[in-house]
Amino acid sequence: MRPTYPQVLAESVRRDVRHRPVVLLRLTTEVNMTRSNHVIGGQRQRGVGLLEVMISVLILSVGMLGIAAMQSITLKNAGASAYRTQAALQMYSMMDIIRADRNNLSAYNTNIYADGPGDGAPGTMAGWLDGLKVTVAPDAKGQVVCNADTMTCSVGIQWSDARATGGGSTPSEINITSQL
Repeated sequence: MRPTYPQVLAESVRRDVRHRPVVLLRLTTEVNMTRSNHVIGGQRQRGVGLLEVMISVLILSVGMLGIAAMQSITLKNAGASAYRTQAALQMYSMMDIIRADRNNLSAYNTNIYADGPGDGAPGTMAGWLDGLKVTVAPDAKGQVVCNADTMTCSVGIQWSDARATGGGSTPSEINITSQL
């Protein structure tokens, strides 16, 4: 039971050392536990918290979709980069094969981008062309142009890079020329 005002006042009066009455002030606050209705412009504010949460979720979902799109583009470009790296390695591999057999330069001339026959032995021109399809891309083609007079050879690889960002119908190509 809650004390009434005179009872609280009586309890608050104390006597000091000389028996003079001393009034102690007690500060009490009552908290109204009912829901307060905020009024803006004469209307109640209802559902604003839910609306704010929904807008926050929308903004967050758009951001997450943007991150997913960036991840997809990154994966595509990483694949294209792997193709270029493998093509460079295969070009240097063919140059090493040619350097090992300098006396037979005419056997390596293709003059155009050619496919492998599918049954080439490793360390040969046919084996190198077959290996391009496995290591670079399924549609990769190789080209070797050697000049016996100047002892120079150009090795090139061509493949479709349509998977990469901005990839189109024009095939990607990488070439190297070296003097033997």
